[in-house]
Amino acid sequence: MKKISNILLLALVATGLSSCLKDKYNALGPDNSPSVVEFKNPGTISSVSPAGALYSMYPQSFPAQASVDATYTVQLTGPNPAGQDITVTVGVDTAAVRKFNADQRIKNPTFVGYDLPDASTYTFPQTSYVIKAGQRSVDIVVSYKSDKFDFKKKYAFPLAITSTSAATVSGNFGTILINLSAKNAWDGVYNYKTSATTALRPNLNETARLVTSGANTVTTPLVNYYTAAANELTYEIDPATNKVKVLNGGIGDPVVDPSSNWDPVKKILYVKWSAGSRSFEETYTYTGPR
Repeated sequence: MKKISNILLLALVATGLSSCLKDKYNALGPDNSPSVVEFKNPGTISSVSPAGALYSMYPQSFPAQASVDATYTVQLTGPNPAGQDITVTVGVDTAAVRKFNADQRIKNPTFVGYDLPDASTYTFPQTSYVIKAGQRSVDIVVSYKSDKFDFKKKYAFPLAITSTSAATVSGNFGTILINLSAKNAWDGVYNYKTSATTALRPNLNETARLVTSGANTVTTPLVNYYTAAANELTYEIDPATNKVKVLNGGIGDPVVDPSSNWDPVKKILYVKWSAGSRSFEETYTYTGPR
């Protein structure tokens, strides 16, 4: 009788252990390695955060508007999906920006640190999400008020998984930094043409990009070719008059013809200017976002 009792006791213990191990699956993968919850790469990692950096940095630009939603994916790593529902809470880790800047300055004393976005420039429609049993991921949303971004600042938004109901938060991708920037009205991809009399590269018909550098300025390589910093061309557009100025180009002081203008209906930027003995006549026709 005592033997039978011992067998029953062992069976109950085994059942209890089985139950515990079943729950523990949410923290351990099938090979007994920890299951990890992390952010999926939202894009190309910036060169400022190579392998070994404290956090991964991802540049993202958004049109300057009152609200724009960005979607990020939280995923469970490992060969198998979640064994049961896993609740994930997201938020910001402000200390991550300070740590990243400090680490970069150790490597490069002249490093210019990133700015933490003001809390007024973003909201979380919700902070709690669920990776359903049998699933591997869930999409989370951050709403940015990109019209409040300061064009002069270099932002790093520290998006973080702050807790999970099971599994382990990744030490590498549990917090990621989003290098936020706003796009002004002239930012985008353009068909670029030059006249027959344009210096350096006449009769062009190719694709060019105008990149936001300020509230009313965009930059591009000189004649869409010379990429040295000294030859970075800056156009300034007056939103009230649609008149265009050329601020620099590395080949002398620019003199802009008064016919230079932005057509907001056709989205065409026409710029006629000269610097020293060289003259330029350029037409940018908008084809889509950058």
